[in-house]
Amino acid sequence: MGRKSTRSVSNSSRARKKAARRMAAVERDDDSRGRSLQRRLAEAQAMAPLALDKPEIANAPVARVWPNRRALLIINSKSGPNHDSILHVRELVDLLASFGIRVDVRVKLHKSQTRKEVRAAARAGRYELVIAAGGDGTVEAVASGLIGARASLGIIPLGTYNNVATCLGIPTDVTQACALIACGTARRIDVGQVLARHMKRPRVFLELSAMGLGAALGPLGQHVEKKRWNQAAQTLPAVMDMSPTPTHVKLDDVQGPTSNTLLVTISNAPRAGAGLSLSPAARMDDGLLDVCIYEDMHQTDLLARFLPGPDSLTSSPTDDKLLRARARTVEVHTARPMPVSIESKIVGVTPARFTVLGGALSVIAGDGSGLLQPSSVELVRASASAAQTLAPVPPTNGTVGGPQQLVRSSSSGLLQLLVPVAGRTLDAAAAARPVLLPLVVGALGVAAASLWRPATKRLVR
Repeated sequence: MGRKSTRSVSNSSRARKKAARRMAAVERDDDSRGRSLQRRLAEAQAMAPLALDKPEIANAPVARVWPNRRALLIINSKSGPNHDSILHVRELVDLLASFGIRVDVRVKLHKSQTRKEVRAAARAGRYELVIAAGGDGTVEAVASGLIGARASLGIIPLGTYNNVATCLGIPTDVTQACALIACGTARRIDVGQVLARHMKRPRVFLELSAMGLGAALGPLGQHVEKKRWNQAAQTLPAVMDMSPTPTHVKLDDVQGPTSNTLLVTISNAPRAGAGLSLSPAARMDDGLLDVCIYEDMHQTDLLARFLPGPDSLTSSPTDDKLLRARARTVEVHTARPMPVSIESKIVGVTPARFTVLGGALSVIAGDGSGLLQPSSVELVRASASAAQTLAPVPPTNGTVGGPQQLVRSSSSGLLQLLVPVAGRTLDAAAAARPVLLPLVVGALGVAAASLWRPATKRLVR
């Protein structure tokens, strides 16, 4: 027994050393490539005065700075603050072409349609690169069709929060994002997978899956966002009827803690929802899921915890009401059925099993906080230089309203993830039991704060 244990420890140590050497080699290659690219871009800038008289000489330093590639571009037709990204596809196509990427365009109408198209393209081997232009929903739809494929995912963030792009270090500036796709290197990242009762097949996620209150409030948030106040008011009482239930959690098939809880989150990425750092230690390439159990908290407890103010608590690992763990597989069993969601959509009820698909997705990434092995600083700098040096300058009337900057305040934490309740929900609050009033009043305060948004950026500068 002792020999087996010693042998196992030795094998694990060798595996870690081998992985560390591999990561160091990749970083050296990235640094070398980044420095080479910056030298050629500097040469191009120095020869820029010759562009009109002798363009062949002026363009020589960057003639083969990156390979010409053909890609599939999936664009969300309603992205951007004006929901009119479909009107500016030509500009995006031209911008990618300036970085040597010729694209075939498909418009994302439904997630299922997008998954099927991307999966078919990946299986046929027609593209080595598939680009998702949109918010987190578009990115996840495209990513789900590329799981296990050789083709890499490129991301052009056009959404409101852009959680996946931020975790991967992808700039929200569209020109810089296109430059990173051209200059960057692919990384293998993990994908979460959940199978719950009443699901016909497993579903995947890049950010987060929630059980309990977070899942129940997903549909409520959708109603509020789309101003369906009647449906929101009808949904609210059912949400308030929820109460903590005994919950058994298995981590890697080993019985973990048994808790009385109303909310469990399973994170693959550090950010989720309205740009919130719910699991700041989570990494998208560590082969693990991050589990968070909010123990013995009712709706009002959760509200008090995440409302902004001097007495509000942050999601600290030392908090005795917050249980954190990491595992490759997570099983959640509850004394009574609780809803399970991926982002804002309920997909089933408990019991549920969550699994990490390690390295299942190839994606072009930058220096992101959600990565153990991000792209090197030299390569990221080179892509930023390329965006400044080579990107075409569009006409002044040809600009597009680009992605909104991320909401800067994260102190409201879980509350913004669950989407504040507003409008006619107050009518439902008047008829509900007294405990509902502080929840709705507090939510309205956060809702008012969330109306503020910084100035928007242009899609193409």
